[in-house]
Amino acid sequence: MGINFNKSLKNSITLKIGVAIVVLLAVIFTLVVIDFRQAQTHEINKEMKKIILDVSHQINAQNQRTIDLVETLAYYQEIGNFGERKESLHYLYKFLNNHSDFAGVYFGYEPNADGQDSKYAGTSGKDHNSNGQFLPYVHWSESEIKIEPLVNVSINEYYQAPKKTGKTVITEPHNYEGEMITETTHPIEINGEFMGIAGIDRRLTKFRKMLKGLKPFETARFYLLSKENRVIGTSDENKLLAKYLNQIDKYEEAFMPLVGSNQVKVVHNKQLDKVIAYAPIEIADWKVLMTVDQSEIMSAVNETTSKMVILGIIGVFIICGLLYWLIDRYELLKEKLEYNRLQVQFFANLSHELKTPLNLIFSTLQLLDLYQKNNFESKTYQKLSEYTGTIKQNSYRLLRLVNNLVDITKINSNSFNLNLKNDNIVKIVREITYSVNNYIENEDRILEFNSNIEKKIIACDPFSIERIILNLLSNAIKFTEPGDKISVNVSETDEQEMILISVKDTGIGIPNKKQNIIFERFGQVDKSFTRNNEGSGIGLAIVKLLVELHNGEITVNSTYGEFTEFNIKLPIRRLQEQEESELSQKANMNHGINRIEIEFSDIYNLQE
Repeated sequence: MGINFNKSLKNSITLKIGVAIVVLLAVIFTLVVIDFRQAQTHEINKEMKKIILDVSHQINAQNQRTIDLVETLAYYQEIGNFGERKESLHYLYKFLNNHSDFAGVYFGYEPNADGQDSKYAGTSGKDHNSNGQFLPYVHWSESEIKIEPLVNVSINEYYQAPKKTGKTVITEPHNYEGEMITETTHPIEINGEFMGIAGIDRRLTKFRKMLKGLKPFETARFYLLSKENRVIGTSDENKLLAKYLNQIDKYEEAFMPLVGSNQVKVVHNKQLDKVIAYAPIEIADWKVLMTVDQSEIMSAVNETTSKMVILGIIGVFIICGLLYWLIDRYELLKEKLEYNRLQVQFFANLSHELKTPLNLIFSTLQLLDLYQKNNFESKTYQKLSEYTGTIKQNSYRLLRLVNNLVDITKINSNSFNLNLKNDNIVKIVREITYSVNNYIENEDRILEFNSNIEKKIIACDPFSIERIILNLLSNAIKFTEPGDKISVNVSETDEQEMILISVKDTGIGIPNKKQNIIFERFGQVDKSFTRNNEGSGIGLAIVKLLVELHNGEITVNSTYGEFTEFNIKLPIRRLQEQEESELSQKANMNHGINRIEIEFSDIYNLQE
């Protein structure tokens, strides 16, 4: 019994399974999308870390350059043991001319460090104070270099910090004459004693220009913060300059958790809808941040995600359509299987119904044969013998047709089983060939059997092999003339993996255009009512199917008007003993009726 699907049931099943598939695919796609987005976000974070770290390194390099230069200034004084003030002042002028990006450079001596304060005390001068202390500050004023003395050195960080620490100091940037500047100072030490400072005032405009020129993303914005979290540089929001972070409501909450870290970080801030990258700057404890609109940074990811979702929806529709198609195919397959079952059953019933009267006919013919032998000298013997011969031959022909129809139906429905056993294929073919020798000689044909091997054991069904060879020999007789030769040959292929059985005749041959149909069911070279030989056209179809059941193949080679040769290749393999025993128990071959007479029943003049 099969499952019957009406249209509404089919639609209901398709809908329910479709919904289940949608849910399953939704879960799978969600997991895939989440995994994809996480992987892409990780790659984006890596890229942003790389960008912000590169900016941090550039700023750090500028700070280091300034430190190196200020140390050079201090070293100049240390190796010269101060020397003349005029030379030191000239050196500062020259230095600033060569480094115009700096706002100013200076020396700041401790009182009487060079022993010349008394010389300049009470005199007017731009490089010292009223006490004669040497404090020259050389700086740019508009486009000119000017000089004036440093003031309040006793309290300012740029002087007191290096004095206390003995190290280079970068002060907190501050607003000076409308510009953000920072001082970088280094102690001047002679014989281990602090004698003053060398310093550089640096404009931070350069950093603003650098940040403004960076465009890794269209919406990228950069912010440079000092140690005290004061905005000392920005790519395009100059109104924020000099403001402390806690004075900027817009960014305080987002930036504050980052600026205390000494690690490079990237965060996705939902409140600002931005991705924020942060990196510390080692020298001066500065920090740099970059913000990028979330919509831009995730646009490619969102676009790919949308495509994945669309493809997923299309996939669901395709799967639902395929499911509907499969259910429809299942119905057709079920109908076909049922049709094959009915077909096998029909031919089995037909075989039974035909074989029953045929058996009665054969029994009657046996009685008639017995009667004829007892009345051999009767005048009616010859006539009666002719009639019984005709009845017998046509009965065989009918029996052959029934057997062929039943068997081809069984084979096509996979209900035909070979009775395989390990047997000598050379012996089987040779004995079948010799068994028809008398029939062929009566037809004035010449029969030959050749083999280059004496024995070869393979797994085969002797009954089916007999049927194959007899059918090919029957065809050879039908399509040859008296005096023609029929040859049967058994050999091994060159690779010794196959047995080759050849049945060749020198008859009328087969036209090229007909050679591709002779193995088809009911395929005949001559289908006219006036053809010279009878046949149903299913004999060679049976032969081909039986050969293929042996995992072999059959081909034909023919030249019209010259010859026809059928070549059968069977694999050389053996059954295991247990397998052979089981198959042998299934064998139930009935040799009660002469197989040769059945296969040759289409040749009318055999009884003449």
